[in-house]
Amino acid sequence: MMKKKLIASVLALFTIISLVGCGSTQTTASADTKETVKQEDSNPNEKTVDGIKFTLESVTREPVKGDRTKDDFAQNNGEYFAIGPKVVKASDYENIVINLKIENTTDKAIEISEYGWTAKMKDGYKLNDSLNDKDIDKQIASHNDIEGAIKILVEKKLDVKEFNLNYNLIDYTNFDKMLGEAVSGKSEAECKAKYPELFKENYVTFNIQVN
Repeated sequence: MMKKKLIASVLALFTIISLVGCGSTQTTASADTKETVKQEDSNPNEKTVDGIKFTLESVTREPVKGDRTKDDFAQNNGEYFAIGPKVVKASDYENIVINLKIENTTDKAIEISEYGWTAKMKDGYKLNDSLNDKDIDKQIASHNDIEGAIKILVEKKLDVKEFNLNYNLIDYTNFDKMLGEAVSGKSEAECKAKYPELFKENYVTFNIQVN
């Protein structure tokens, strides 16, 4: 949570994680200027970019389990839970669970990074702050695959029925290093010059329908 707040503060300065600095559609498996290869998949639940295949397997709603009282005391199956320092009623929230399979058909290992995911509703409302991808925040060996779920915590009053889930498929190896330098005062221009691979766009996008 602390790291996400730190990232948010840096992003407020020059929107790094949106990665729109170059407006490019080039891949960054290395810093080379190699063109992105996007395969046209006939199935809308399958997207292939640069030999990495993303398959949307299912989308479900899941109730949120409370673990405390309104006064913030621990309680099994409590009526409330915490979002950071804020204690809220569990019945007012739900998780949208997106099950994915990611296949690496290339000869090089890749890493799926938590920094690459964004989610936005049709009206522009961003769901990023409550996005949890721990199941698939990991490496994938060459010619291997992983399966896991992304969970997005939302208030029920938002009545989420449709949104876009995006992943920017680039090399995030130097992201933490760049973030530290940005916090220490390095400018946007300096970051772009030193880490151009982090400012490129190579998006995989799913239109998510929630029943």
